[in-house]
Amino acid sequence: GAPHRVYVRVGAIDTCKVGMAGQVDSSVGDLFLVKGQLIGVGRTCSLILPSKKYYRFGGPNNGVSVHVAVASARHREVNKVLSIHDGMHRGPISVARASLNGLWLLTGCIDSTVRVWKYNGQNMQLQATICGHDGGK
Repeated sequence: GAPHRVYVRVGAIDTCKVGMAGQVDSSVGDLFLVKGQLIGVGRTCSLILPSKKYYRFGGPNNGVSVHVAVASARHREVNKVLSIHDGMHRGPISVARASLNGLWLLTGCIDSTVRVWKYNGQNMQLQATICGHDGGK
């Protein structure tokens, strides 16, 4: 593509902590700048930008949970659990990424499967499963 220049001006300097309660370290998993606001979540999370929510994965339920990332008039509590989706894989989910429009979620498991999910705001619907192989070792 064509080269672009981005100019950044410092408006304020502040220290913030990014990470998740219960996470062993303070690693950042996903980070975006939206309308001048920095939104960050821990390393076992993936942001859903349009709705300012996030997926948390890697727990013993082999699924994901949806949480509030930014307080709003509708959702006043940051980190509040909005929904839980158990049993999405046969083992723990090791990676999850949301599409930019928030309608799709890709999850990867330690058993070498990748699954494509459609998220409608309440439910996860499995659309495809891609199986890995041992040939890459």
